[in-house]
Amino acid sequence: MQNHILKIIVICFLAFFSIESNAQMSHKDSLRIRCKNRVKVTRSKENFLDKKAYAYTEPYYFKVYNTDPDYISFQLGKRKGSKVFLYIKLFSFNACIKKDDVVELTFVNDDKYELINKYQVNCEGYIVVELRGYDIKYIKKSLIKGFMIHTYQKDYEFRVDNKTAKQINEDIQCLRKY
Repeated sequence: MQNHILKIIVICFLAFFSIESNAQMSHKDSLRIRCKNRVKVTRSKENFLDKKAYAYTEPYYFKVYNTDPDYISFQLGKRKGSKVFLYIKLFSFNACIKKDDVVELTFVNDDKYELINKYQVNCEGYIVVELRGYDIKYIKKSLIKGFMIHTYQKDYEFRVDNKTAKQINEDIQCLRKY
């Protein structure tokens, strides 16, 4: 009888400890749970953001609509307490991007909205856009159906399907909470 009671106490203790550790894990990783595991948080000491924790989404990859071989990586990220950033890498030979040049979003309601590149002039195809509050408010109004990137050589056009557009909006909202 005592052995049976001891087993029950051990099982209750393990169950309580398991629930408590899961609750702590959920609190610590609540960003991942709220965001359907699309957003990851890194606390790496070897990262490129001054060794500070940051959250980022899985990248989206888009093929350029008006050319064959070119494509981009489109990713959202944020440091805790800062604004959401959009990171774009254009994979095209010698794609020179101007600072303060435009990423032009087109929405399903045919509105157009311009985002400004904050990254320095480069020919590696890097674009960094800080999404301000009113940028996010405008993006939330309608789904993105495409966007255009302006470079010194030419403009690159991309199409976005509804499912991806909805996911981008969810990712932005999730990162705002971080």
